[in-house]
Amino acid sequence: MFFRTIIYTAICIFLFFGLSCSEDRIIFQYEGEGGETIPFNFDDYVPVIPFAIAKEPGSGSFVVDTGSPINLVDIGHFDSEAGIETVDATGLGFFFPGLKMVFEDWTDDVHLIGGIIGVDLLQHFNWEIDYPGKSITLFIEQFTDETTDLVDFELAGGGRFRAVNGDETNIGPNRHLVQMKVEGENVLCLLDTGASFNVVSQSLMDKLGWQERPDHGSIEIVTINGIISAPLTEIHDLAFEQLPQETNIKNTLTTVMDDQFFFPLYAETGRQIDALLGGTYLSNFKLGFSYPDRTIRISKEEEIRKSRTQLPRRMRFPFSLLQK
Repeated sequence: MFFRTIIYTAICIFLFFGLSCSEDRIIFQYEGEGGETIPFNFDDYVPVIPFAIAKEPGSGSFVVDTGSPINLVDIGHFDSEAGIETVDATGLGFFFPGLKMVFEDWTDDVHLIGGIIGVDLLQHFNWEIDYPGKSITLFIEQFTDETTDLVDFELAGGGRFRAVNGDETNIGPNRHLVQMKVEGENVLCLLDTGASFNVVSQSLMDKLGWQERPDHGSIEIVTINGIISAPLTEIHDLAFEQLPQETNIKNTLTTVMDDQFFFPLYAETGRQIDALLGGTYLSNFKLGFSYPDRTIRISKEEEIRKSRTQLPRRMRFPFSLLQK
């Protein structure tokens, strides 16, 4: 079986280290009280919300993506030149005056996704994504309910981003790294709400073994470098290391990529990252991200922790991992 997929986020993020650059003087601002529950569409195992910016036609569909350091807008959907701009924006229950966004021509105009809400916005709030309930809520205040169902995450990486027109901006630590149990192996993973599938490196899959593992055919990934074909299989057991019983999900759809696909993450973070958590695993949970204490609150209601096995119609993949 062969599934053709499209990558909407087909641009690269190049992060430059050790450059002598002036600091950005853009202050993040918002107006609103928070706490508004925003429904999202989840047809392709990634959360897609309506979001409006002060560019024609005014509004579009945006992916909420922890795998993207930046807020990204496609100039095929919105009337703008390529580069980095500050524009007024409305969404997620807030008005954002002068929100920093990167404008690129990065997806085919026939596709429905017009942009990405990245970590550059999300990190200013505590926020909750309820996958079973298909909703996202941003909070100004700290979470107040007590729970012991917490896992730690770290923000790593960062550097300097350069747009295609030469505009540059600083990128702080943004990669959401979590420790996972992958079939009993301790693995450092990138948590990416903007990816449909889990992804593991070839070396990790070779270590786990291919025996008695189902073959779901191939995924065709369309990138700016051409087409990459990757096998689609399943991980038998996958769980957060700190909650191995409560968060274990069996037989989650996973694609396998060559090790070099993860090299940019190693160059940026200095960490060996061998897997990526996408929608086929994350869709089983309600997750609450608290940035001040770097923890994720995880719901473990029984009806949430069901394994999903149906195939998305198309695959979305973290553009920050694609290479020119």
